Amino acid sequence: RDVEIPPGAVITEGACIQAGVSLAPGVTIFGPAAIGHHSRVGECCWLASGSAIGGGAELGPQCFVGLNATIANGVTLGRRCFVGAATLVIRDAPDESVFARPETERQRVDTTRFMKLTKFR
Repeated sequence: RDVEIPPGAVITEGACIQAGVSLAPGVTIFGPAAIGHHSRVGECCWLASGSAIGGGAELGPQCFVGLNATIANGVTLGRRCFVGAATLVIRDAPDESVFARPETERQRVDTTRFMKLTKFR
């Protein structure tokens, strides 16, 4: 209820989208992902299976949220943020922030290379 599915959106079976959610064009949501009430998901965001977006959260354009990752209520992520699998984000983050569990091996990837890998435009 009160949710419009924009052009180019891909939402698979099992996804739960609560009332008042705003989805931008080109989002991809794999069920059983859940998006809480009155959240905003930016253009070309990608939410993996099992991810959870809390009520009132905002994801900037081209964010990636990994398997079983959680964005807490009211958190705002800037554009092109990356949230790794099974990671919990509890505070706001600027553009191009990367969140991963401590035991995850990380390396910096050039934004243009990341966009090519994920086919963002």
